[in-house]
Amino acid sequence: MKKLTGKKTVNAVTIIGGADGPTSIFLAGKRRAKNKNKLCHIREQRKRNRMERRRAQVMKKLVARPHTLDELVEYITKKYYARELAPETRWVQENWKNMKTSIVWREHKEKMEEIGYPSPETKCPKDLNDLETVKKWKEYMEEYDAAAAALPDSLVPMEHHVYEIRTGAGAFILVQIEKIRGLLNVNFTAPKEGTRHAQAIMRDIYRYYGVSQEDINQSTDRYLTLVTVLAEVPQRKKRGKRQGINKKKKEQTVA
Repeated sequence: MKKLTGKKTVNAVTIIGGADGPTSIFLAGKRRAKNKNKLCHIREQRKRNRMERRRAQVMKKLVARPHTLDELVEYITKKYYARELAPETRWVQENWKNMKTSIVWREHKEKMEEIGYPSPETKCPKDLNDLETVKKWKEYMEEYDAAAAALPDSLVPMEHHVYEIRTGAGAFILVQIEKIRGLLNVNFTAPKEGTRHAQAIMRDIYRYYGVSQEDINQSTDRYLTLVTVLAEVPQRKKRGKRQGINKKKKEQTVA
């Protein structure tokens, strides 16, 4: 979770390849791998272990209850008053470009090699402490992104839509979908007091979209994404009942 202007936070959980492009994925993974600080390594290991336990719990409880993207749009429109953003808006253009780049990166590696752009992982520097090498790699990634976005729509057909949800707590939630491939991406920015509410909405959206039994059996991107969302985004605990039980026990003890 990153802090923005000291007051707002941003959170995002995306499909593999997502709407953020491959650059951030490689940077995050490599930096963690190259971390040599012993204390940080221990903390990271504990964090990974906790996440693995959460994922295992989610996988154990998850059942097949899928919905289509059209059903999802109807759901968020009725429940959260989501509205579709116009295609020419900056948010839509930016998300469209990022999603197209990610799709090209996964589906059209051979075509990109034909026009002189090898797969991004082949260019990723081994040592991210070498600033000059990292700078050149990032420049290459910018060129790759531009070339991917310039591929004809006939080669990379997309049915792309972006919906926004605004909450009373000041959260701004973007729901991005691509209907041809069934891709869903939800991210938000929110002030500190509105983060939990935004997280709950994000969980609800992914949970409603759900997964089929085939997704579960084959561990598809859709299934792995839902598991990640439910494991990473904390669910707000219902304390009312527990507090009532504790109060009752306290009264019995006093008596």
